[in-house]
Amino acid sequence: MLRLSVVVLCFILQQCIVESSLKNGTHTAKIGKGIEVKAYVIYDVDKYRTEYKPTHKKKQGVAWYFLGLFDEVESYFHHHNVMVKFSVIAAEWKEHIWVKRNETLDINATLANVQKAHPSNYSRPNETIVYLFTNKTLPMPWKTDAATIGTFCTPNVSAAIAVQAPGNINCTSTVKATKLVFGASDSTNFTEEDMDNMNKTFSKCYIKTKKRRTTTGKTTATPTTTDMNNTGTN
Repeated sequence: MLRLSVVVLCFILQQCIVESSLKNGTHTAKIGKGIEVKAYVIYDVDKYRTEYKPTHKKKQGVAWYFLGLFDEVESYFHHHNVMVKFSVIAAEWKEHIWVKRNETLDINATLANVQKAHPSNYSRPNETIVYLFTNKTLPMPWKTDAATIGTFCTPNVSAAIAVQAPGNINCTSTVKATKLVFGASDSTNFTEEDMDNMNKTFSKCYIKTKKRRTTTGKTTATPTTTDMNNTGTN
């Protein structure tokens, strides 16, 4: 009788651990291996450049700020077993990217503008996400992100908006916006449903296979900086 009770108790504990893991977004199965997100960055105020404090003399320019930010984004996804890699391919100041309707920011129309900002000559545009970084308050003040939902690895250009104070390296808003593009919820937790939806999205992507005799590590390349003259564009 005692042995049976111990077995039942172990089963109950195991179920509790599994349920707790699902609630907390802890998963053992890794997804997204071989997927590389190409981040094309737009920012709407020059403070992103002026607030950046380089940690090394060779790391001058706002592009390095976004490289550091997307390193944090990549680490966050990896911590939750979403093994996608991120590379920043450009960083550009666009002062007049926003669309307003009756003096209110129009998020959907702005996302459409962001989609158009992506140059057509980049390889694999369906694996590129165009990010707009802003310090503006969105129409729903509690929201710090917006995106085209589930557009990654589809014929549609992916666009995301992340509210980010210039100079801040916190990646929460960028993670949430990216999850939307991957077809998941814009939560910092990774539920079973989120993982399933992202995995379905990734199944449409080109998988980058490893080459022999290459070193592992970050694949983030030095991006193109298109704001050298520090002038806003329409």
